[in-house]
Amino acid sequence: MKNHKKHIHHTKLSKEESPIVGSEYRFLTKESQELFDAKICKYSGGCWGTIEVTTVLSSQMEQFYKAGMQFQVKMAMYDFVKIETEEVIL
Repeated sequence: MKNHKKHIHHTKLSKEESPIVGSEYRFLTKESQELFDAKICKYSGGCWGTIEVTTVLSSQMEQFYKAGMQFQVKMAMYDFVKIETEEVIL
């Protein structure tokens, strides 16, 4: 009996789509449902990144996500938009 290895397809983000470590993004499902805002903790290209949830966007999502929670996600499974913050100079 032959040992057949199953090929797993990895969806990678292009360089233009890649998130910036330390920046905050709004994460959405591919169906445009807002999930949470999160800071990118680790990402070195490819499929996976480590994020830290900063804000849960709906009470329905609070059963799954909590602020401060860190975990790995397959980045290409989500849409995400960079959250621009205004710098206040005093």
